[in-house]
Amino acid sequence: MVKEVGMSIKSAAMAITAVKKHKVPRTTLNDWILADHPPAFLPPLGRPTEISKEVEQKLVKVLKLCAAYQYPMRKSDLQVKI
Repeated sequence: MVKEVGMSIKSAAMAITAVKKHKVPRTTLNDWILADHPPAFLPPLGRPTEISKEVEQKLVKVLKLCAAYQYPMRKSDLQVKI
């Protein structure tokens, strides 16, 4: 409702509460809406990834192909492929 209709977060929380008969705090709704757009000034959390997105996608492709042929893969098989 907030994104599609342009309703305020407070109004949307009250409307959901009225229809669903469950109290939805506006702060919770606000957190869900802001989750799509984290602030740009925050650095990424966690450790940097070991492999790039391209390598990861290639690895997924190999695993799916092996699964289609019912070829079991061990950890050591993957290490050789990379």
